[in-house]
Amino acid sequence: MDFKHATLVFPITPKIIVLGEKKVRWGAGFLNAPGGRIEPEETPEQAAIRELKEELELTASTDDLEKVAMLYMYIDDSPKFAIHTYLAHKWSGEPRESDELIPEIHPLHAIPYDRMWPADQAWMTLVFDGERICKRIFLESDGDPQKPNHFARMEDCVSPYAP
Repeated sequence: MDFKHATLVFPITPKIIVLGEKKVRWGAGFLNAPGGRIEPEETPEQAAIRELKEELELTASTDDLEKVAMLYMYIDDSPKFAIHTYLAHKWSGEPRESDELIPEIHPLHAIPYDRMWPADQAWMTLVFDGERICKRIFLESDGDPQKPNHFARMEDCVSPYAP
């Protein structure tokens, strides 16, 4: 299977979560976390820290990350992304708008799941309820790569490294 490896990182405290409204590309108009592809010379943790800085102007270290999910995304049953997902429990700086995201701070008890893709709602609720997960997420396209893909189903993984 040929997955492109990527990251997501959610800045979070016991009271708040920092999300961002995507401005461009896949997921534009929906809330999510900073993230993106892992460069060849990077570990997933290094990529998460870089994306956090590039997309929200927040600085953290890899020691501040907690891996909470491994997500394998499929579109029309074809492997697309292996997403290493983290919580950042400490960071410095104030969230700032970038070319990618418009930051929003929400109370942790009032995460606006209704402003996220249905596929994200399905797994994020588990993570923010304290679960550590490995999921295979299946999306169906309508043939237009610029439109959101439709959430078909979610399955458990056998292990975090074997989709």
